Amino acid sequence: MQTNHIFILIHSPRVGPLTWSSVANELHQNDIEANLVVLPRPNNAPFYPSQAEAIAKTVNELPAHSLPILVGHSGASALLPAARQLIDRPLTGYILVDSHFPQDGKSRLELHGDPAETERMRQEGSDGKLPVWSEADLLDVIAPPLMRQMLVEEMRPTPLALYEEAIPVFPGWPDCPGGYIRFTPAYEVDFQQAQEHGWTTRVLEGTHFQMFNRPADVANVLVKIVDSWGV
Repeated sequence: MQTNHIFILIHSPRVGPLTWSSVANELHQNDIEANLVVLPRPNNAPFYPSQAEAIAKTVNELPAHSLPILVGHSGASALLPAARQLIDRPLTGYILVDSHFPQDGKSRLELHGDPAETERMRQEGSDGKLPVWSEADLLDVIAPPLMRQMLVEEMRPTPLALYEEAIPVFPGWPDCPGGYIRFTPAYEVDFQQAQEHGWTTRVLEGTHFQMFNRPADVANVLVKIVDSWGV
């Protein structure tokens, strides 16, 4: 990697920036730049514009010599094309992590592609909001106990409507190299779609929040993907 490459690490709207904190620390320890985006709490629809703006603001405020790479986990990946249209500088690339591949005009729920999973998520909601997970819910997902506790404390109920809103993808996206990291079999279809687009793909088997369990390995895979682009 070049010294002016910088990973822009974006968390899913349902959780918070803690998601990427351990990976960011690993990158920093290896003298690799990384910034954590903090997505605004969803209040009023449409939700995605303010979240895309938060990503773009982080990138647009970087020093002129920086070469940013947008990295989206889970539901954050749907925001990357919308954020790109607000960014006023070249990007080095995109990396999707255990997430659905963005499609124009589709909501996050539509991207599931599994009607049963979509219905389960709808049934999970109460008063139009998705609940906060408990530590027990995450026992088999996040190994470090303190991280489980902190993630739960960081969460807030998320409007189901956020997952039902259509998000645009502009013609010609992706406009630079792409990479995909799959943690779980739930995203195999999207992993294959990334391969069909000629993206660099890697598998790091584990849980959906593998960033907490194997942060050094996740950081290493991010770097290897960028190195494979030869930029």
